[in-house]
Amino acid sequence: LAVAGGHPKGRSLVFGSVGPVEELLCLEEIEEEALERAYSDQAAALGAGGVDAILCSSFTDLVSLCAAVRAAKRASGLPVIAGMKFDSGAQLNETAMGVTAPQACAALVAVGVDGMGCDVGDSPQSATEIVSLIRSSTSVSIWVRLQAGAPQLIEGRVEVEQTPCEFAKIGKQLVAAGGKFIGGGRGAGLDNIAALR
Repeated sequence: LAVAGGHPKGRSLVFGSVGPVEELLCLEEIEEEALERAYSDQAAALGAGGVDAILCSSFTDLVSLCAAVRAAKRASGLPVIAGMKFDSGAQLNETAMGVTAPQACAALVAVGVDGMGCDVGDSPQSATEIVSLIRSSTSVSIWVRLQAGAPQLIEGRVEVEQTPCEFAKIGKQLVAAGGKFIGGGRGAGLDNIAALR
């Protein structure tokens, strides 16, 4: 919050992040009520800390994500963006649990989400297709965390597949496809973000 406060008024927002848990509701490893209580506590603490919105990020299980959204909205009263990690399936446009973007959008809009988000894993090339699928399924704002490609060890240095210019080109395509909030995920450094901006 202190860093955001140093920027011109209205130019920055702070999103509090809530992530998935390892236990799965579909396997009855955790009860939905217990999961919602935990997410409520986390969202309430983030709200009390002064965040502008809650980002439920990197989920693969839709039932758990819906529980997180309900809890975050109820506990914080803030806008909530729900993000799923689409990096599986033949076209890399499903979650590891087999959830598609249209399925996710229908369920999340029903629980009152304010924005739909996606992580696209190590295949940023599939990001534009996923954003298009989300845009055709809902009118809410779309958030995307774009990876800079898979990290590789080259001559003792960690490098990613994409140059900042290539990263920015994909970001531009995401905006054209309907993305509203575009940011960097793993491998995206300051050069990538500067090029994207």
